[in-house]
Amino acid sequence: MYEINYDNIEIQKQFMELLSKKCQDYNSGISNSIRTEIAESIMKSTFYTVNLYFKSIIIQEKDLESISMPNIFLADEKGRKIAEKEFQKAKQLYKFVKKSKIYNFNYSYNSTLSRDGLGIFFETYNSTYRAHETPASIDYQLCIPVSGLTGVEYIKKYLENLYIENQFCKNFDDMNISNLLFGYSEEYEELLINIFQKVLVCAIGCILLRKDIRSLSLFYEDIVILHNQLLLYDIKELELIINQAVEEIMLFLNIKSKKIQSYIRLSTLEIISDINFALKNNSLDKVFVESIDSNSVQKNEFISSPKMPDEDYREFIEELRSCRYLSDKIAMIKEKIKSFDDLEELLLDGELSEKGINEITKNLQKVEIEELQKRKEIRELQNQIKNG
Repeated sequence: MYEINYDNIEIQKQFMELLSKKCQDYNSGISNSIRTEIAESIMKSTFYTVNLYFKSIIIQEKDLESISMPNIFLADEKGRKIAEKEFQKAKQLYKFVKKSKIYNFNYSYNSTLSRDGLGIFFETYNSTYRAHETPASIDYQLCIPVSGLTGVEYIKKYLENLYIENQFCKNFDDMNISNLLFGYSEEYEELLINIFQKVLVCAIGCILLRKDIRSLSLFYEDIVILHNQLLLYDIKELELIINQAVEEIMLFLNIKSKKIQSYIRLSTLEIISDINFALKNNSLDKVFVESIDSNSVQKNEFISSPKMPDEDYREFIEELRSCRYLSDKIAMIKEKIKSFDDLEELLLDGELSEKGINEITKNLQKVEIEELQKRKEIRELQNQIKNG
């Protein structure tokens, strides 16, 4: 891979001139005096955009003669244009990812997709002074992590992988996925897990047992059968069996995208390793898990209690609005709000962020979420009628 020779005196001179100009521009031309940490950030940003440009030249295999003695000013300008184009592509991908979002209560998944998660990047990214930075709150772990990238390159690749994972999971009913995750752990909402991998593993189990793939339903007896079957194979045979099952899944689900196929095949490598380890340690139930209907287990406190008196509710809302920190707001809500009707009004009156709403509603059952949505639609219809 090509690397710029930053020891070259002429290149160093160009860089210093460019950095001086950028520092002046940062100060609106008044002075090139600037805080050390800001100067360091501008320098790293410039390295990033210049390297981004020359990386594009190598990939496209054109204008290679310009590499021997590069024009750093021109490289930075073109690199920033590339960063802006990648930013727009990432922004469009972000929209696609949100549209393909899976309905579930995992906090890291929902918060990462929110405005307070990945959304921060698209509101604050700066290709001139902070092109190398990745300003976003990203907790959700991909099945295939993104490594070796920063800035907009990282965000774009992360979103590409997440979109592929979502596209695969959209072949399955959201409730079946939730039941699978609940079977993995009753506290799956709080865990840093990868949903795609859990779904793929379960689909593999269903294929091997000739069960309905889309059900994502395995029982204890099924896992015992899988253990006894797979224990008969050595590692090479196990790889062949699992890979064949994956190919069958993609055929059954009519997955034709080469990108999705490649991602699934790469993801299978770790799954095979996990299965092999589990077989040796008699712990296959940690890889293939039972599906449990969460609605048959979870009970929600909001339905049973009476509505808060109007005066008490108004005082609570005022207190909530004056509260500065989200964690304190959540604690107040959990302590005071016990009625489903109060919860509905709170979501309207509480002036909460998307992150706050996700935190409040993450433990609701699907039927309660649907009821909230139904009430919202009724209100909107009533307002339309009222407003003519």
